Amino acid sequence: MFGRKAAETSNPVRHARHIERTKAIREINPEADAKIVANCLEVSESTAAEYLREAEAR
Repeated sequence: MFGRKAAETSNPVRHARHIERTKAIREINPEADAKIVANCLEVSESTAAEYLREAEAR
């Protein structure tokens, strides 16, 4: 079956929502790291780190 990573990135709408939610988490807590974002979004820490990089770039 597909791994968790594939499931997290295969849906572009979900991906965009997670980027927006990551931005909101950073607005509330500017010191939020990948572990906090991963816990809030229920994704892996590596995916959360990618979301943080994308959110900062936007």
